[in-house]
Amino acid sequence: MKRSHTGLLLLVLVCFAAVALPMLAISLDTSRSRSGVTSLLKPENAAAGAPKAKAAEQKSVDGRKTHTLKGHSGGVNSVSFSPDGKRVVSGSADKTLKVWDAQTGQEMFTLKGHLGNVLSVSFSPDGKRIVSGSADKTVKVWDAQTGQETLTLKGHSHFVVSVSFSPDGKRIVSSGEEYTAKVWDAQTGKETLTLEGHPDTVISVSFSPDGKRIVSGSANRTIKIWDISSLDTSK
Repeated sequence: MKRSHTGLLLLVLVCFAAVALPMLAISLDTSRSRSGVTSLLKPENAAAGAPKAKAAEQKSVDGRKTHTLKGHSGGVNSVSFSPDGKRVVSGSADKTLKVWDAQTGQEMFTLKGHLGNVLSVSFSPDGKRIVSGSADKTVKVWDAQTGQETLTLKGHSHFVVSVSFSPDGKRIVSSGEEYTAKVWDAQTGKETLTLEGHPDTVISVSFSPDGKRIVSGSANRTIKIWDISSLDTSK
């Protein structure tokens, strides 16, 4: 009888071992797996397989200063490169524009004629002319080679804060504090269109690449797009 009990006990132990040991192995393996995941999520290990920020910084743009252009006696309100990148024009609170050599930083000449702050400047697409807008309520066009004033456009009743040439150089758009934008013939200086609709100062204006639309931004937090395709630009 005792032998029968002993044999039965051994049989139970063998069956238990056969079932329990594989389960224990699975449990230990799962524990290791979880431990490994947890380890990878730790801050010191999380980025182990990712590119380091330092490497990205080494590839970033240098951004180093090449020239400091000094010559204005008042704050500089607007700057623009010529289309070929060889010159820079600046407009200042000292009522002048200056043209600079972008390679050397040397001042080439000063454009005088405005009676108020020069608030906006830009080159024509061919780089031969410069347009400026001023607190004296006028828009002026200048010969970019000689610095001579060629046109004065009058029509705004307040400060002119933004100016831009059309892509073909035949039109100029300007905007001011009287809540309007105006389109001008860049050859004759004649006003061809007034754009009305903003209830506040029109701070910025620009032509579309095809010259058929104008976009304007206002102090009243709105942007408007205007269709001017009906204007005859063939002349």
